[in-house]
Amino acid sequence: MHRENTIANLDDFAAVCVCFHEHLISYLFADLLEARGVPTKILRHLEESPLIEKVITEPQYVSALSETQRRQCLVVGTAESLTPFVELGTHLLSRPLSEEKIDLALNQLFRE
Repeated sequence: MHRENTIANLDDFAAVCVCFHEHLISYLFADLLEARGVPTKILRHLEESPLIEKVITEPQYVSALSETQRRQCLVVGTAESLTPFVELGTHLLSRPLSEEKIDLALNQLFRE
């Protein structure tokens, strides 16, 4: 069963920064968000990200984020690679990915 999820008050959000080593993954997440009406900004390095924006990335880039950004971040990776981030208040999305897991993770990220 497919549920269409919408995020309330999209105008309250700045662009979501997306940064993955494989740029195709960045574009896939950006397309998914933009289809939901969420503006995105694809980055090659997280140092380019303003401090207050939400971020979707992978484990190797989290160290470049401030503490505030880590709480507004969705980290995508294998269950094992996400273990160090459980205590940081970071949103996590473990592979293998499914539509339901992605929807749940995005909804949690935007509830903050």
